[in-house]
Amino acid sequence: MDRHEWLLLVADDKKDAWRGELVRRGLENVKLKLMAAGVERGAVVRGFEQPIPRDFVEDWVFAEEQKASQKRRRTIWAIVVGAGIIAVLTGLHAIFE
Repeated sequence: MDRHEWLLLVADDKKDAWRGELVRRGLENVKLKLMAAGVERGAVVRGFEQPIPRDFVEDWVFAEEQKASQKRRRTIWAIVVGAGIIAVLTGLHAIFE
């Protein structure tokens, strides 16, 4: 059984506890701890209440970075759309004034 298969068998409540601690520590702090851990995906990341498997931490970091990226894209599009609406309203105001 490889490390990934083992992680699938870990109880959900344990994964929830790991996830909760990662959230409490914050993305940047978790990334720093990840840099200090061993390089294999089977390694454990220390510095938490209990060591957490590196592959679990890497997957969590990836998911959090994806969420942040999507949020930035939505924010950029909201700004672009808002600026477009303001430009249209300004143009209409100039035409009908």
